[in-house]
Amino acid sequence: MHLTETCSEEEAVHLIVQAEITAATEQDVEETMPLLHDLQARDLVPDVRLVVSSYVSGEVLARHAALGIELVGPLKQEGGWQHETGYGVSAFAVDGGRVLTVRKTTLRACRGEKGRYHITILA
Repeated sequence: MHLTETCSEEEAVHLIVQAEITAATEQDVEETMPLLHDLQARDLVPDVRLVVSSYVSGEVLARHAALGIELVGPLKQEGGWQHETGYGVSAFAVDGGRVLTVRKTTLRACRGEKGRYHITILA
């Protein structure tokens, strides 16, 4: 179930303006934009939309920004196959923008001809 309620410092009463039920197999992030479109159809578009992390993705953030709506919610932490295989975000470290360390392998980048970067693997 997805609920949308009004909230502002000026309003003493918060009203539930949207209630949608979807299948449990659907990801919350897949519903973020359809829920917004429903609010748009009813002229209830907020300036700022507060959501939990399951409703946030890079694409959803960009689409909200394009509409002039600030989407506020925590981004998901590491997960997925990249993290499970040791190549999640925490496996990477950048030193001064030139040396990238991936797990125990160091990649050294240097600018080559035509501004392209060349990567040297230092195992």
